[in-house]
Amino acid sequence: MKTFIYIFFLIITANATSIAQKEKTKQKLIVYKSDIIDWNDYSDDKIYKDSIIQYYFEIDTNIDTGKKHYLHFINLDTVKNLEQHHLQTLVTKNRYVFFENGLYGIKNKRGKIIFPAIYDKFYKSAQNFYYARSEKNHLWGLFDKDLKRIIDCDYRDIYCQDFNKGCFVKMGGYWGSIDAKGNVMIQIIYNDVTFTTDSLFLGLNDRWHDLLTIKNDTLFTGNNNHKIIKHFETYSKSRFIYKEKDKYGLINNKGEIILKPIYDNIFISRIRFNNKIEHAYLFEQNNRWSLKLSDSLIFSSLDFVEEIKNEINPLSINFYRENGKLGIVKNYWWRGVVITPPIYDDIRKIVPVTNYNFKDFNNFTNNYHFGFSDDWVTLHYLYAKQDSLWAIIAQDGTKITDFSYQELYYFNKKVFIAKKNNKWGILDTYGKQKSNFDLDKISKKIIGNKYMIIVRNNLFGLIDDSANIILNPQYQQIRKLDVLSENILIKVKKDNKWGLIDLDKKYSLKTNLGIEKSIDSLLDSHKDEQSVVINVKGEMLLNIDYDEMEVIRIGMRFFIKVEKDGLWKLYDLDNRHFFGEEYISILSTPYDNSIYAQNLNGKFGTIVNTKANKLDFIYDDISPVSKNTQSSKKIKLNGKYGLINKENDFVLSCEYNDINSFGFDSKIYKLKVDEGWKFFNGKNSSDIKTNSAYSDIIKLGNNFFKVKTNDKYGIINQKDSLIVNYKFDEIKFIPNKLNNSDIFATKKNNKWGIIKITKNNGHLKQGENRYTENIIIDQVLDTIYINKDSKHNYISVFINNKFILVDINNYFQRVLSGICDDLKELRNYNDRKYIYKVKNNNKWKLIRINKKWIKNKSTYNPKHSHIIYETEILTKSIYDDIENSFDKNTFITKNNELYGIINTANNIKIKPKYK
Repeated sequence: MKTFIYIFFLIITANATSIAQKEKTKQKLIVYKSDIIDWNDYSDDKIYKDSIIQYYFEIDTNIDTGKKHYLHFINLDTVKNLEQHHLQTLVTKNRYVFFENGLYGIKNKRGKIIFPAIYDKFYKSAQNFYYARSEKNHLWGLFDKDLKRIIDCDYRDIYCQDFNKGCFVKMGGYWGSIDAKGNVMIQIIYNDVTFTTDSLFLGLNDRWHDLLTIKNDTLFTGNNNHKIIKHFETYSKSRFIYKEKDKYGLINNKGEIILKPIYDNIFISRIRFNNKIEHAYLFEQNNRWSLKLSDSLIFSSLDFVEEIKNEINPLSINFYRENGKLGIVKNYWWRGVVITPPIYDDIRKIVPVTNYNFKDFNNFTNNYHFGFSDDWVTLHYLYAKQDSLWAIIAQDGTKITDFSYQELYYFNKKVFIAKKNNKWGILDTYGKQKSNFDLDKISKKIIGNKYMIIVRNNLFGLIDDSANIILNPQYQQIRKLDVLSENILIKVKKDNKWGLIDLDKKYSLKTNLGIEKSIDSLLDSHKDEQSVVINVKGEMLLNIDYDEMEVIRIGMRFFIKVEKDGLWKLYDLDNRHFFGEEYISILSTPYDNSIYAQNLNGKFGTIVNTKANKLDFIYDDISPVSKNTQSSKKIKLNGKYGLINKENDFVLSCEYNDINSFGFDSKIYKLKVDEGWKFFNGKNSSDIKTNSAYSDIIKLGNNFFKVKTNDKYGIINQKDSLIVNYKFDEIKFIPNKLNNSDIFATKKNNKWGIIKITKNNGHLKQGENRYTENIIIDQVLDTIYINKDSKHNYISVFINNKFILVDINNYFQRVLSGICDDLKELRNYNDRKYIYKVKNNNKWKLIRINKKWIKNKSTYNPKHSHIIYETEILTKSIYDDIENSFDKNTFITKNNELYGIINTANNIKIKPKYK
């Protein structure tokens, strides 16, 4: 195919002339371009069958001939007149391709134009014919080895796997084939195709599922109930799995049946047999698996434990069950298939421990799905169980350890954690014991990648993956600090007090020779023995003396705040020192540029400032405006609140009774004054309207707010402009997907209505209202039910003691054709299908509402469409109640205190008969 992606190269010796003095050889360097992905087996000529020759270069070099990357000799980006090297590939004995005004044409040796310059691409194939693409229609044609035209530029794509046999061609959206003279062989009728290396053609469309040779010999004719679903190749010989009446069979590249369609599943597995890689057939029948190679059965009727999911290597590893015992089936690429005897009570795959999966042993191993890993242990070892004890074995059944362990966990690439005789210890990855088994527990808490928490007498310590005791078990708790540091920092609790330890702090002690060395000296076996020093690791940064200890982050700096006897101090982790004073409280969030504190006089200010102004300790309070507001804080002075930003600049001076915000990181606030609440959305106090004070302000959707004055609600926008007058007893926002419009439910005189506010985007005269209020439904509804979590725009309204379902996005058209006593949404999907239960006469039915777009037959706007709603009754019976279950397609029905099931996907119905 002519979308070439990967660059290949080949060096071919041509016109070799020996120059004895310089010992150089003139060679032709050929740069190929191909869409075939194979960088290893350059000896196979088929790799270049559909390659094109992009450039010729003549080079003088004394290198050996062979297949080497062209970049070893030439950088295409630095070549001047690169097009000339391309034209050198387009020359025959009597004709050549010329380049003019960015297009290609053909001349004879006398310079006469044979074909004018009408082609925007022209390439020579590795098979000595030529591809050309018309600049006019971007379609491809073919020229033979003498640059004589075979076919006009009529095809969207051409794939010549073997030109002498013919080429596959694409016209429009369909494929077929032509011979080397351009005559059609396979009709161009297939819209989905697969090509094989042995020149077979698997073609699919709405009517045909055919396997053909390139010459149009039919090997297999299929249909929807009898079709090929997959093909495989070994040494350029294709095999095809086909499906017939829900059973699978196999045919070869001659259309001959290898396996009849009687199997529940078939996989192709590459295995080594007699020192050669072969394709074997793995097939399932009655939940039993067999493996066949040629006419030999490698194994038969094995009961596999695990479902086969890896189609590329279905026998990467599996376990089989026989007489209550388990054995292993493993396909080694260098050994072939290995089958162990069924001698194990249980077998588990190995996965490294993390803080997220280290739970109890059964869940830990059962929940692991085997996948790709570069870890030797997980790829080659297993846990196996005999007589209630576990061992580590190789995947071919070789024992790594004895069967003596109650539990086993793979910690990292160095060690296993094991339980033996109710005590815990450590093994290396060769199964040898590295520590005594004298610990009560090795905890699920992991510190870094090499430390494990150990337990003895209900106290905690640390051990590393070399089985060295780092901290003796003496602590009530050990926790890793979440800080950016090259070293691992932990806080430890003892006698109800906390301390701080740097686990990786390293420093060296001088030897008798007075030479100071680093830890690297201990690892260098070539050092003089006298130069080895004693290495000390670990440092107590803060003594075990504090009631509480918490991390604070400001930008990229980390601090620890510690509490002792009800007072707090701040410790700088970067500079390893305390800030001098004690404080009643210390406050900061990850979004702040400062650390705030309350001093012993009860006043607030800042201790640390990063890209922020210092605040003196003169304020009565500094606190977040709300839990979710990151960008500002409210600050109190002389009993009044103001507002500061992250840089501690004053946005509002301290003159308000209270300040609140609207939701997550909102920059819109309401300010409490003596008269009520003022609305603020600006940079400073000049943006506050002096004549507006409301009894309450509540957010409606993303763009509006309801405000209350004289016990009536109206609506303002984000600029504090009144959009809807104060006339309603209540207003609720209705979520919707309308562009430039917001929908609200309004209550007046105990009746509900619906209004729509639309923003006017056109040019308006100064002073004209930029919003339009439209009444959708008058105040006639008894109730409106709003589902905030719904994925659609349906709302249910209650009028005259009946429910109606309407679509607010479709001009409030009725979704249900009828009315009902009650209705509740049970499921909503993204495919415009929604399931409700509806109630009439105290009984419920299950319905599905299908939303469809229908194109209008309009001469002036044929693409315009309208929406229709189809109500599908899912239950003919009626029930006292219908409720959801955990499965999205299954519902629980209830009649007379008995329960049943309805599954809408499989149309399964069980009458209510269970308690």
